[in-house]
Amino acid sequence: MAGRLTRGDRLALAGLAGCGAALVLAAVLPPTAWRAWLAAAFACGATPIGAMALLMTMRLVPGDWAQELGPFMEAGVLLLPLCAVLLVPVLVEVGAIYPWMTEQAPTAFKAAWLSPLFFAARTILWFALLIGLAFLLVVRRLTAPAIACVGVILFPVLGAFVAIDWVLSLAPNFASSGFGLYVICIQALSAMAMAMAALVASGRTIQRPGILGGVLLSLLLLWAYFAFMHYLIVWSENLPAGVRWYQRRSGGWGLLMWAIAATRLAPAFLLFFRAVRKSPPRLLVLSLVVLGGTVLEAAWLILPADGAGRSATPLDGALYGLALVAMTALMAGLAPRALAWRDARRAP
Repeated sequence: MAGRLTRGDRLALAGLAGCGAALVLAAVLPPTAWRAWLAAAFACGATPIGAMALLMTMRLVPGDWAQELGPFMEAGVLLLPLCAVLLVPVLVEVGAIYPWMTEQAPTAFKAAWLSPLFFAARTILWFALLIGLAFLLVVRRLTAPAIACVGVILFPVLGAFVAIDWVLSLAPNFASSGFGLYVICIQALSAMAMAMAALVASGRTIQRPGILGGVLLSLLLLWAYFAFMHYLIVWSENLPAGVRWYQRRSGGWGLLMWAIAATRLAPAFLLFFRAVRKSPPRLLVLSLVVLGGTVLEAAWLILPADGAGRSATPLDGALYGLALVAMTALMAGLAPRALAWRDARRAP
């Protein structure tokens, strides 16, 4: 029957209901609960945002990997409007999430930069760029390399600013020039892992799994470089604000940091073996491990104490889990429709 809901539709409706429940809980719990929503939106938004970065790269560097993963990257970027909607509560509750709302800025520039209106404007500009690129590259099906070139230039610049806004400004006294690239690497890695998992799970024939495994390995090594350099610069330069940022993520959070490293470095080590790179089932397992690492990394980056010393509570962690599951269900339910629409547009 034409009016019957599909499995994806039911999953999306369940995710929508879960998001509503998470929003209600965030509103009645202490203000730190809104950081749980931010962490979930960051984790789920990493895949569509990273998919845009990889899609533009595919337009400039086509090949077997683009043919294999291109449909799933395009389906991923079609979910960007949903990611923008999920961040609306963050823009509404800026005062509850970010300590700079109640602090006196030391300079006029910082007061202007860390203001709710300018914060929202930068986020809106970022998603306007991403959705505009998605419209040109996927909806209009334009293949001009110039579009991808412009996007590749603007993406790391605006993406770095927005990453600092969303995450690093939780500690407004800490500045790091490499943090934005670190977050962009997380997004690209998550998108690659999700596309590979979707490709294997779809049952489609994979012509060159070794190439896909090699790309995943490259992104894992790139993540290791940016994550380690961010840590090394802070400690080698003895930057007080940066040291405090890491100290807030020590203790129990430090155990989580080691778990995150395991979800990145263990797959990277295994991908050095040809038998692993050329095995789709093994690539599926490693991709899921990498995505699990993104879930942990979002919590590690956002939930610990912020610059005002407000620590997350166990309830915040539970809310993060609820919001994350709900958002994931919503996106997973809509993804098949996005992929089917994309395939229909490509049909002769």
